[in-house]
Amino acid sequence: LYFIGNRLHGAVRIMSILLTVCLFIMACRGDVLVMRHAERRDHVDPDWGRVATRPHDSPLSVNGIRQAEALGEHLMSVVGGREVVVYSSPFVRCVQTAHWALTRMGFEGVMINVEPCLSESERAVHTRLTRTHEESVVQEEYIPKGNPYPVSLGPGDLLAVSPFVNITHVPSSTVEYDAEGREIYQNQPTNVQERVARCLDPLLSSTNTSNKVILIFTHGGVVRNIVDRLAATKPHPIDYCHTFHLSPKSSDQCTGHENAMQLTRSWLPPGIGGTKLT
Repeated sequence: LYFIGNRLHGAVRIMSILLTVCLFIMACRGDVLVMRHAERRDHVDPDWGRVATRPHDSPLSVNGIRQAEALGEHLMSVVGGREVVVYSSPFVRCVQTAHWALTRMGFEGVMINVEPCLSESERAVHTRLTRTHEESVVQEEYIPKGNPYPVSLGPGDLLAVSPFVNITHVPSSTVEYDAEGREIYQNQPTNVQERVARCLDPLLSSTNTSNKVILIFTHGGVVRNIVDRLAATKPHPIDYCHTFHLSPKSSDQCTGHENAMQLTRSWLPPGIGGTKLT
């Protein structure tokens, strides 16, 4: 009986290892679609940014909502019957883009997982907060006194932007800022490239992507760094709703690994110019 018990225990261990390997391989087969948000309101309505209490966190313009809906139609044609996993920057324009795209796709039941590591670059955030961005029109009476933080809204606040926001999602990492509004990591200055390199692997590897598509809604600079890390390609320029389709080079490479994917195509909403890759 002791001999039989040992044999059975060994067989169970072998089956467990095989199952783990199979799940690991399955988790490496998913496609990733990474896209920039739609048109932001402050790019077409300067008055909004002059008086907003959160000038760095612009919502979408009316045209931006139409772009996001067109994006949803495109995504619907790409996703087909596959399940989707959605990650978004915590900035309002990205959550709104995800919301209107999912609505047009008919995926109202899909939750938006908010990931701070997908946030806008520190340079753009800081200059808009202080009204020193090149697109800002400074009016002294509207410059906030002190630091108007938090820089980004939490999932609970973002429910007012979209009811699809998943308030139970635990982010893969956080983004912190010092007293001057500069992005830091472990009390040291950091940047978007370092942040993407640090968080992308755990973000994508945490999702079993068998027969799933990962949708990432973020900002132009973050899109560029993600595509560069995963597919060794730096697209430029990146316009509103510019979407990049990434597929694993082989089934034995995880999607989050550096240079493990290939850029198969890109897409822009009708009427938007920019770089079109094959």
